[in-house]
Amino acid sequence: MTFRLLLLFPALLLVAGCSSAKRYPPEEMHDISDRLSSLEQKVQEHDQEISNLQTGLGNLRQDTENMRRQTALRIMDLEMQLEREDFVPGPGPENLEPEPVEEPPDPPPAPEKNEKEPDKPAPEARQLYNQALELYFDEQAEQARQAFREFIDTYPEHPLAPNAWYWLAETFYMEKEYPQSILTFRQVLEHFPEDPKAPDALLKIGYAYKRLEDKRNARFYLGVLLEDYPESSAADKAGETLDSL
Repeated sequence: MTFRLLLLFPALLLVAGCSSAKRYPPEEMHDISDRLSSLEQKVQEHDQEISNLQTGLGNLRQDTENMRRQTALRIMDLEMQLEREDFVPGPGPENLEPEPVEEPPDPPPAPEKNEKEPDKPAPEARQLYNQALELYFDEQAEQARQAFREFIDTYPEHPLAPNAWYWLAETFYMEKEYPQSILTFRQVLEHFPEDPKAPDALLKIGYAYKRLEDKRNARFYLGVLLEDYPESSAADKAGETLDSL
């Protein structure tokens, strides 16, 4: 509205001047009227362009949100279809003691299953895990952390427990809390060294140390990955990263 008034204001002054002076013949007044109509048309066209841009921005945001959700759903499907018996793990890292680095206190260990309490139905476990993963891909790190921790506390021996620990660590990595992400990724290695998520956890530990500009520890963990899980997809990425260190 303000833009429209700014466009029309000079023309209105011109008309007002014409009215007071009464010096312009009818044909010139007609020309001024045409100019006013033209300006009004341009204002309307600009309004339409702005409206189209706003609509396009809204569609872009919706497309981005849909892509995030589709990515989360694809990961869920892949994890469900993963045949763990087909995975041939390495021997598992036996010595994960690199050069000392200042880190926050260790998170609580993976809780032991209370055999006196019956497990909740599997569909509820899957639903909770999916909700946590969707929160992660919606970039709601704190809410995703709470959901993954609830899953780990409730279903410590569920087949997706290693994945929950991994994605819990990713929520810290997302927020650049690299020391805490390292400690949480180590939970995967310490409790599930033969799980397919173990090499991925080693890779992200190497990445985190690289982000901390600690090249020595980055090389150490990436080297462990190459040695213990040479056939994993993470090993290829580890080799590329090592070449850049």
